[in-house]
Amino acid sequence: MSDRLPDYFTFASRATYVAGVVQALLRDYEGMQGRDGAYFCVSHQGTPIAGGLVGDVPKLDKREKYDRLSREKCRRLFEFRDLGHRLSRQSMNESEEKYAGAVSGNENEYGFSGYLPDVDEIAGAMLAVGCGDMSRKDARKLLRDNRYMSIVEFYFRDPESD
Repeated sequence: MSDRLPDYFTFASRATYVAGVVQALLRDYEGMQGRDGAYFCVSHQGTPIAGGLVGDVPKLDKREKYDRLSREKCRRLFEFRDLGHRLSRQSMNESEEKYAGAVSGNENEYGFSGYLPDVDEIAGAMLAVGCGDMSRKDARKLLRDNRYMSIVEFYFRDPESD
């Protein structure tokens, strides 16, 4: 793993910031009511290196599930990386509880679980960009088909080239 990437506490701080941005921008959209938090996972080659709860997930049974799913998304994304997968949606299978919500950066995988799958995916990309592990341009390309991209597109603009 690169020495230039953040440590655990920096990942957690940036994930908390991302959760705040997600809440500010997307909380009023259909399906987001009551989704005031999520679990995040940052993994390196599929092995978690940081993760935890950001925001509030009041139902205890959902906490374990979202934590498990955030890690599963990252692990699965790494397993399919050799096939060119950069988004966990490329290998999702909802009947097996394999959802969208993780993105692959240059060094690590970034996943969220607890929001809607498209929102989890946006949050993962925001975290990867915020950690310097993905360019804004790459994030825009990856998220171009995400149904919420038009709402958060400004976050992924590169002020120097856009």
